[in-house]
Amino acid sequence: MTTEIQLREVLYVPDLESQNLVSVRCIQQAGASVVFCKRDGQKVKISKNNEAIAGAELRGNSYILLASTTSQKTDSTANRAITASTSATLIEWHHRLGHLGFDDAKALEIKNSDITITGTLTNPTCEH
Repeated sequence: MTTEIQLREVLYVPDLESQNLVSVRCIQQAGASVVFCKRDGQKVKISKNNEAIAGAELRGNSYILLASTTSQKTDSTANRAITASTSATLIEWHHRLGHLGFDDAKALEIKNSDITITGTLTNPTCEH
């Protein structure tokens, strides 16, 4: 059985490739619940009205939404993530990218010439 859900007001970041990242806070604000299941292979269960609607699994330091896209705006019309400056510290990129895992942010720098991480590459502690 497939459950169709619609995500609204999202940013399209093509260089993340197949990593479907969604904020837990946004899921909760939409009326759904998120349960982290350590005993179930580091998976996440997302449900609404007591019905499972989606899941995610731990990959590296990020939980990745297990989903496929059924429709998507083209690159020319998508709500693309942009920033005025392409150079920032690792913690600044972490914040700009919605608290993306530090290792994932470092991988983006390698894949995208528009992203430059300045300063140390040692993973900082996020206070937010």
